[in-house]
Amino acid sequence: MDDGRTVQRQKCCVEGCEKSFFCRGFCRKHYHSERLRGRFSTETCTCPNCTRPLYAKGYCAQHYHRWKKHGDPHTTKKPRYSLSRPEELKEALLSRRKIDANGCWLWTMKRAAYGYGQWVVGQTDYHVHRLSAHLYHGFDLASSLTICHSCDNPPCCNPQHLFVGTSLDNSQDMVRKGRSAKGEHNAQSKLTDAEVHAIRKRYAGGETQKTLANAYDVHQTLVSLIVRRILWKHVE
Repeated sequence: MDDGRTVQRQKCCVEGCEKSFFCRGFCRKHYHSERLRGRFSTETCTCPNCTRPLYAKGYCAQHYHRWKKHGDPHTTKKPRYSLSRPEELKEALLSRRKIDANGCWLWTMKRAAYGYGQWVVGQTDYHVHRLSAHLYHGFDLASSLTICHSCDNPPCCNPQHLFVGTSLDNSQDMVRKGRSAKGEHNAQSKLTDAEVHAIRKRYAGGETQKTLANAYDVHQTLVSLIVRRILWKHVE
């Protein structure tokens, strides 16, 4: 029943804090902060060689949370997978693959850009094909070299389909196999195959490179490279 009186809300005793009282004069945030510092207890953790203030159940905050999570205050969770345990890592990799008709080991979990498999090992993100090369070929993960696919299948992590090379090796391999985006299929191209053919025809008819550059809104240097067939070699 409202008798007209207002109940004044008790505030936290910490200067400048406007939050409501929770326990022992503190708001919830400051109470837990002070509890961690051992303000409310003169006792220490019961674990051997631990001098931290008592938090709960006879343990300091760290050992208490370990006990609560693992059932043992001395247990800390190891990384699920680690490079220091390669056989375990190999077994996990094999369980996450799907073998296709070409013998490719297709990664069935998370994939990164361009379809490459991605896997977190020891809190670090790796491309799975690089991990596979490390596990089966001893490849150094810190190396700046590239791991190339002989099968041209990005999700594949079959070590027999992988080889070490430079970025140039990878690009040349792509060109040899006809997988590079040439001419008008390149997203950065300003001209079409038909326009390149027309530029060469008009140049052969006597028009200057500068006139052609203005007509197609490109730099004269590009026109020069086109008419000398240094670029757009695939266009007749």
